[in-house]
Amino acid sequence: MAYGSSELDIAASTYDTWINEGNNAVDLMSAHNQLVAVLWERSEETGDSFNFKRSGVAEGGKFKLTHYGNQNTTVDGVTRANQVTAFTPTVPGAGGQASILTNAYYEWTHYQGICFFNVEDLKKNQGKAAVIDFASAIKQQMIHSFYVEMGDDLWDGNVGAIDKLQSVTQCLKNTGTVGGIDQSSSDNLYWQAQTDSTAEVFNFFTFDTLRDACVHDTGVSTGITGEPDCSFMPGQLYAKARQDLKVSQRVEVSNTLKGGAKYLEYDGCRLFRETKMTAGECVILNSATWAFRYDTAAPEPTTEGFIQDPLRPSIKIRQANWFVGLGCISPKHNAWMSNKRGS
Repeated sequence: MAYGSSELDIAASTYDTWINEGNNAVDLMSAHNQLVAVLWERSEETGDSFNFKRSGVAEGGKFKLTHYGNQNTTVDGVTRANQVTAFTPTVPGAGGQASILTNAYYEWTHYQGICFFNVEDLKKNQGKAAVIDFASAIKQQMIHSFYVEMGDDLWDGNVGAIDKLQSVTQCLKNTGTVGGIDQSSSDNLYWQAQTDSTAEVFNFFTFDTLRDACVHDTGVSTGITGEPDCSFMPGQLYAKARQDLKVSQRVEVSNTLKGGAKYLEYDGCRLFRETKMTAGECVILNSATWAFRYDTAAPEPTTEGFIQDPLRPSIKIRQANWFVGLGCISPKHNAWMSNKRGS
């Protein structure tokens, strides 16, 4: 028997289970976004850690990440003579920036997509196997587009918005407001990333200097563990890094999770080639300081099946929505390099 539109609807609805509940959707997401794959890897269980967490959007247009800000008390040495007249404690400033606990607020980003088929497509795919493959193909195409769009926004250097994910590079330039906190203010030095804009050929001396600056030696644990463990750079800089490592015979290439992306292993730090980055830029990240939030593991369909387009009777459509967010709790544990070249 030939399969018609009702069977196609059933196949598409069944396919939604695979999209929203299975790990395959997360694998596909990691294949397009290597940073998300790293955050997923650091999670003990998908959606069950600070780095990669499923959460609702019920709190409004932003989600908050709490971190230590500036101190809100005064400690000083005293003499025996002035113990009676104690010094005056510091009062937290307006806006909470001087509070020991500070909230950074990042935007929930809403992505929306539509997939469709027409009468001719359906006629040409009426075989039993073909119609199911057809349903899978058009859904897969839409999901692929979601991840590509998210990947573009991750590295475009723009602040997060309702229709644009917070970019990694914008968090580290020290030029504007990140998470609601002004990086350019001298009161918020704790919120500034390590940067280097020297025009030069990419080299591991500059890389190591910046990476070391991201590690803050403290006598008491700050809750941020380890040192920068991953770095992302465009193709030309990646090729230069690989060339330098080959000379010292220190190249090791491995896979990232199930996504399949390659990386170079360097002194405990994984170097990734990120094709969506701006030429000449490189970021060095401590993944413990980054948080990816999602409402569903993949785009969520708004209907159980395809519905007829009221203005175009020969076309059936399906819409999907997705809420995701990215934020950082400590830019100073990360670094941004610019004006670098491969040769």
